[in-house]
Amino acid sequence: MPISEEMATGLAYNYWQQHADGIYLFNWFPHSSPYQIQLLKEIGSMESLENKDKMFAADRAPDPPIVEYPHNWLLAPLPRIFTGFFNGSSSWESVPIQVFDDLASRENQLKAITLSVEISHSVEPGSIECRFNGHAVSLTPLPDATKATTNLLEADWFVVGENTVELRLKNTDTENDTDITIRSVEIYVEYD
Repeated sequence: MPISEEMATGLAYNYWQQHADGIYLFNWFPHSSPYQIQLLKEIGSMESLENKDKMFAADRAPDPPIVEYPHNWLLAPLPRIFTGFFNGSSSWESVPIQVFDDLASRENQLKAITLSVEISHSVEPGSIECRFNGHAVSLTPLPDATKATTNLLEADWFVVGENTVELRLKNTDTENDTDITIRSVEIYVEYD
């Protein structure tokens, strides 16, 4: 699975904001696809990435059936199994996500900020509770019922650096022997 343009832009921007000396691109060659060639011209400087659409993802290790996820796998907090069920609800699972883009200062340049969550099994609509940096967020299930999304994130909720997405299952049948796993947490930032 090739890395998306938005993910490459988000990763590079985060690295530059943390004062990286440089970025090594494994397996990106001059004969790569057209979007990678264009990215090679852009990701070498933080300034060229300022107002480009970005995707920020919680670090995730590969997990079957998805064996590849093009992101940082070192010390990845995902995938993570929902645990601590009591009266049909799990305990809150906290997922850190690095966003070094100062969204609050560029709020008037933003088109949308979208949070996307993927879990391993279908659950009933409304059974995933979510908080972003302490703010309650309502997730809308997507058609396949393992993904949910929201466009309700506010730029001033973000801190430059580590942000926290908290998730828990509620009203869930705990008799089910299947572990329900958080597979991915992603934030998409679109600029005007």
